[in-house]
Amino acid sequence: MSKEKALKLINEYLAKQEPQKVELSKIDDLLNWSKGGDTDPFDELADLVQIANKLENKLYKKMQNVEAKQKESDKLRQMAKELGADNLLDKLNTTDKLLSLKIKNIRSVIKLMQKATQSNI
Repeated sequence: MSKEKALKLINEYLAKQEPQKVELSKIDDLLNWSKGGDTDPFDELADLVQIANKLENKLYKKMQNVEAKQKESDKLRQMAKELGADNLLDKLNTTDKLLSLKIKNIRSVIKLMQKATQSNI
């Protein structure tokens, strides 16, 4: 079959096809709600913001716990120095780096969540 004949057959097939309606569910929900329908998209958004706030609070508490562990690590480091326990100091330094990284990550997530909830309000 030649290229021209194939294109002709494709064009004939496409010409026989009827347009199809594509529904955008969020827009449909909004239109339905504006006409007095059941679905209120703003309720869903408010629920999501509430969930995000709860998660943010949990993350903040976790960050405080990690910071408290870091302070304990500082005390242990001082004691290990006084005792000359170099092996323990190495482990504490590794733990301290890990805790610092976790605090940094949690702070980043909290900032992102705050920006997201503020831009959606």
